[in-house]
Amino acid sequence: MDLSSLRQELEWVWSDDTAYQARDDSAAGPSAGQCGVTSALLAKHFDREGLDVEFCEGSVHFDDHGLHDIESHCWVELPPTSTNAARLNIATLIVDLTADQAGPTADSVIFEPAPSLEGRGIHYEAKARRSVSFVDAKQSLRQRLDELMRRMDVLATPEKDSATPSDGDG
Repeated sequence: MDLSSLRQELEWVWSDDTAYQARDDSAAGPSAGQCGVTSALLAKHFDREGLDVEFCEGSVHFDDHGLHDIESHCWVELPPTSTNAARLNIATLIVDLTADQAGPTADSVIFEPAPSLEGRGIHYEAKARRSVSFVDAKQSLRQRLDELMRRMDVLATPEKDSATPSDGDG
């Protein structure tokens, strides 16, 4: 999965219907309020790929004072379990497609080991780590995820060419 391409696709389909309604008004950019639904999409994808995945809720703090901290945020972590180590050979990997909520100079896509992020002054602090089953159990999140996936399906469906004749009159 090319995360940069996925992020671009998501920008086309994010909407008020997929956004968290109690989002922080200080969040910036097109990803404002989209972290939960986007992380749910990623968690389900990585789970289908056979990876151990955690849906995380917490905060992100930046040493760069040009970026504002995100006090309520969601992202995905791929922990260093034996299942993941066989395929990824890493420490905990942070995956966040909505990090640009911290400001216009923030990375929009993060796919990086936690120690590397710490070294860059980016501090993810999970207050809750949940399994993928949480995504299906939390009704409001599930509804937003269903809407996001419906919009992605519509975007991926090629439109029929109306100029093509429907019968062989020609």
